[in-house]
Amino acid sequence: MAWYLRAVKKMRQTTRGKYDRTQPVKVRRAEQREALLDAATAVFARSGFAHANVEAIVKRARMSRRTFYEHFEDLRDVLHQVHDRAGNLAFAFISSQLQATADPLERIRVGIHAYLGAIAANRDAARVVFREARSAGPEYEPRRERESQRYTRLLLGAAKDAHRQGLLEAPPDETIAWALTTGIEGVALRYLSRKQEAKAAEAAPALVALAFRAFGVRDPRH
Repeated sequence: MAWYLRAVKKMRQTTRGKYDRTQPVKVRRAEQREALLDAATAVFARSGFAHANVEAIVKRARMSRRTFYEHFEDLRDVLHQVHDRAGNLAFAFISSQLQATADPLERIRVGIHAYLGAIAANRDAARVVFREARSAGPEYEPRRERESQRYTRLLLGAAKDAHRQGLLEAPPDETIAWALTTGIEGVALRYLSRKQEAKAAEAAPALVALAFRAFGVRDPRH
């Protein structure tokens, strides 16, 4: 989990409410947008989308309503962008972690641990992605589908590599990979619903064992 915290801190540093006017306009606007997204993440996670408002977000970010509307169309738009940013950051960090792992079965293990660890390390963002974004209505479904599909591809890719190395009894099935991915998402949502995000990583060993059984891992070392 420590690697994720360090990476997030490095990539998302912002100066709230204060901007160096000597910087290019493009840089200042990017900083404003990040600060507003950070503020919106906290507001949505703690108040819920149904009770959130623009005033609470700009107050937390120490900016004006005018600045908010220069970046976002409305509350629903910023919710979508909070969701997409959180999802993209998590996926990028998990992917980079997997690239450093040659053993395909170890990639499955590392991926599951990193996924749940990211939730524990970024509770507000996780609440928005798994809970509050659902309040946005049908616009949420394509985003949920996209997130599930790209994690399924990661899991299936590792399983295919394991099969090529003779570590699986049979070729991996995409349906099984999808079921595992959405099952892991369901476990994460359960921790969020119970407000136990900090404990989410404790489920990783059981989920790793489930994935290995589902794929028919042959290697007894795993």
